[in-house]
Amino acid sequence: KDFPLYKKYIETLENHKDEFRQLPINSKYDSKGKKSSDGKFDIINDIITGLHANGTRKDIKILGLSEFGRFKSVITFSENAKLIYQSPTGLFERRVKLKDLSK
Repeated sequence: KDFPLYKKYIETLENHKDEFRQLPINSKYDSKGKKSSDGKFDIINDIITGLHANGTRKDIKILGLSEFGRFKSVITFSENAKLIYQSPTGLFERRVKLKDLSK
């Protein structure tokens, strides 16, 4: 399937690689504690928050993204989609089909 909004976000991120590379690792704050510039850590955190499966959306202006996370509503799953629960070591794993969760 075609996901135009998702493709738009990917394209926007690709087009702003240079701006991202020039950011400091951590955000900068003025003497009053107000954020004066974003850092890579906060930008990556905002991207992850926007990708999370809830209603949270982030404005990542430095990368040209507004309401990032809106595309989550266009994701569809196949009949055989599975959730994989795995232990931190990877030794134990349990797979559950999404369609079985609604029963």
